[in-house]
Amino acid sequence: LVPTAIIPLDATSLTGIRLRIRSNVPRMVRLDLESPNNPAAMKGVRRGWDVPAEATAKTVEVKFAEAKTQVWGGVVNDSLPTILATLSGLMFQPQCLYRDGTGQLPAGVDDTGWIDIDDVEFY
Repeated sequence: LVPTAIIPLDATSLTGIRLRIRSNVPRMVRLDLESPNNPAAMKGVRRGWDVPAEATAKTVEVKFAEAKTQVWGGVVNDSLPTILATLSGLMFQPQCLYRDGTGQLPAGVDDTGWIDIDDVEFY
């Protein structure tokens, strides 16, 4: 979790987030909006985006209006305007590679990769 400089941050008048991202190998990174008004946060379900990261750094923009809960999160009775009005941080979750059909890493397999995130800007 990366906290915002002002807590809570009222981001309702803003459009989205711009950042530079890269990873040691291609992988998805989940970027979520953190707020005390996320009703399913204890289940790990928040509004956000799946952002692709590759070995070459690139600038990515995400729009608040397009923030969605994870597909496995089910229906969440939240309010995007309320979450944006009480934003407290951003959650970055790199997706683990090499998982098997059960979602686990097979014995003897690990993912020791990394991500690099820079120039985070609300616009």
